[in-house]
Amino acid sequence: VGIVDQGFDYLHPAWNQRLKRVWNQNAWQGAPPAGFSYGVELLPSSFAVELQDGQAHSHGTQIASIIAGNATPNAVFSSSMNGIAPNAEIVFVSTDGQSAHVLDGIAYIFDYAASVGKPAVVNVSLGSHLGPHDGTSG
Repeated sequence: VGIVDQGFDYLHPAWNQRLKRVWNQNAWQGAPPAGFSYGVELLPSSFAVELQDGQAHSHGTQIASIIAGNATPNAVFSSSMNGIAPNAEIVFVSTDGQSAHVLDGIAYIFDYAASVGKPAVVNVSLGSHLGPHDGTSG
């Protein structure tokens, strides 16, 4: 499962050990993914160094929880609080929202999935406050 959004908490327990890659397109220090010239790719070994992308308890974390959260039953959570794909491997792309960068993020997710021989599905739930919000804008 790939998610292109903003505001991810990379170490959230709801996806413990299942987050495989992060591309923070907004970061400046570090190496970008192969084939790209911007942002920073994080592997699981570096998640603890960069715990979040600046707004960890924001939209990206919420969407990731709905899609791939896994609330191991304990005193607070029940298994009924899992996302729709609670055992999926996860790739996050924290984007700046530019159309070209969103498309790059989608390609990055599918490239990673192909490299490990797995299928992929991508969620892009970005929007704006432009337009009348009455269904008439295209």
